[in-house]
Amino acid sequence: MRKNSSNGVFRYSLTNKSVALLIFSNIITIIFAVIDNWDLFVIFFVYLCQTVIIGFFTAIRILYLKNDSFYGIASGSISDKNFKLVKVFSASFYLVVVYSVLWLYFNICRNFLSSSQNPVNLTTFFVIISIVAFFINHLFSFYYNKERDALKKRTFPKVIMHSMYRISAINLGIVGFGWFFSIFFQLSIVNLIIFLSVKTAYDVRIHILEHK
Repeated sequence: MRKNSSNGVFRYSLTNKSVALLIFSNIITIIFAVIDNWDLFVIFFVYLCQTVIIGFFTAIRILYLKNDSFYGIASGSISDKNFKLVKVFSASFYLVVVYSVLWLYFNICRNFLSSSQNPVNLTTFFVIISIVAFFINHLFSFYYNKERDALKKRTFPKVIMHSMYRISAINLGIVGFGWFFSIFFQLSIVNLIIFLSVKTAYDVRIHILEHK
């Protein structure tokens, strides 16, 4: 049973364009990290930007929720006009909370993860291209999976839960797992590729669980 499930995930990964683009975006990041010799803080920053992008598209998904899906149980409890205001408020509140937490998280981790006493340049060509690649990936994924997602029973709590699960897993994994690698194994080229490949596999798995 588990083997059949794994084969289904593998086939889905090969045929789904949004998954393929997600893998491609992560591969680009891995290549750039090796070429530009990124330290853990630069890696953390790039994937933090990915979670910022995830938060942005989660807010858009909130705006696309249907009235009978927002509360799940309390279907049709508010008018369509008021429901639109509720969605705008919920999406805005979600962004304020998530981005505030990520900004605080960034400042806490800045000195903790940087391996150099010199200021780290976070606006290099490779860093910017990696972030743009993730944005294009999530933009494409949003429109590619839009009709499929509309057929599902997507409630407000479920949308928030998926985004929080993915955001927290990516960032805590980068900090925790990455810190473990840097302390005990050093971020050599081989270990860097292994570390980022594990992140890529996890990212793809969460994406599939969310949209499949």
